Amino acid sequence: MFERGVKLNMFNGLLKGRGKYIAPIVVILYFGIFMSVMFYPMANMSISGLPFAVVSLDEGLETPAASVNVGETMAEQLASSNDESEDATIIWTQLEDQDALDEALDNNDYYGALVIPKDYTASQMAAEAGTGEASTITMYLDYAKSPMIVTNLQNSISSLFSEQGLDVEVEIIHSGSSTVSSSNPMSGMIGQQLGVMPIFMMTIMSSMMVAGMFPKKPEDTLQRRTRSTLLRMCVSIGVSFLVSLAAVGIVAWVGGIDANFGSLLLFLWLASFALSLVFTGLYSIAMPLGILGMFILMPFGMMTATLPVEVFPSFWQDFICTWVPQRFMGDGVRSILYMDAGPWTKGSMVMVIYAIVGLAINAISLAFPRRKKPEISEATEESQAQEKEK
Repeated sequence: MFERGVKLNMFNGLLKGRGKYIAPIVVILYFGIFMSVMFYPMANMSISGLPFAVVSLDEGLETPAASVNVGETMAEQLASSNDESEDATIIWTQLEDQDALDEALDNNDYYGALVIPKDYTASQMAAEAGTGEASTITMYLDYAKSPMIVTNLQNSISSLFSEQGLDVEVEIIHSGSSTVSSSNPMSGMIGQQLGVMPIFMMTIMSSMMVAGMFPKKPEDTLQRRTRSTLLRMCVSIGVSFLVSLAAVGIVAWVGGIDANFGSLLLFLWLASFALSLVFTGLYSIAMPLGILGMFILMPFGMMTATLPVEVFPSFWQDFICTWVPQRFMGDGVRSILYMDAGPWTKGSMVMVIYAIVGLAINAISLAFPRRKKPEISEATEESQAQEKEK
């Protein structure tokens, strides 16, 4: 049997008397605030401050007058241009060599990188002398870092450099073996959200039901409460697997994405189980505490699964994106979909930390036995019965 707090009639007290007139206003206000908070980051996002790398492989050229290295000069100018505008779309970081660039791109440190070839100076000199053509500069865009950023910059980046007289070829990296709709520019973003939003919603709701399966009783000893907590965790393992299986099905069926579903299933299972530990523990301490956590995480964290950190308002960047689980779930989903990563991937360690926090919350819940309800006098029962008749 579920606890009374989980039953639908938990709000009956609110709907009595004057409460029945106030309740609709409260619900409307809450959902108005809920939707405003959820969509505020998207409505006020600003694509600026995106970290990009630049590396010059240019070997330069010795002339009778002096040594010339056009590529190195260009890289230094790009890196120094960061001080000219605080709202620049791209923030350039100059790297030393190809190895440093490869390591940075493998770690998704940058949204893209500009690579100047080793013969750039020589080819520029030949082009000016009319004996050849200037070599093409390559701009790499990391799809796994942010499909949204790649989609926005893919077509504009070439024209941006063309205005400066530079021939730049754009190349997409980390697009993975996952098949998404190339005709839909939002397919990459939707694919991530389909892997995060359903599992988050299903996990917090199923956690409420799992917590209700093992209600506390006033007469329970510490040993019985410990046994119930352990059983609740075991049930959460199975329930979180079913939740992750359903989420993978949504990604495949609704999103039409062909991915490494084994790795995706295991990662989402870890994420779902970690969140389940947190929420079942909160629900066990006090049902309103779990509901409060749900109402905070859902609106504040949902957009962090798909939007890059840099586009959020400063409040989200400083105080929300640093800890909400949806952001790290989105990192893991992107790594699996677009970098062919295994189940232990970017975001997995954060989910383990959430699981440890969840274990701690469940341990704390053992110290909160259910209180005995005060006895109700016959006069009070009669007045309650009369109130119900009204």
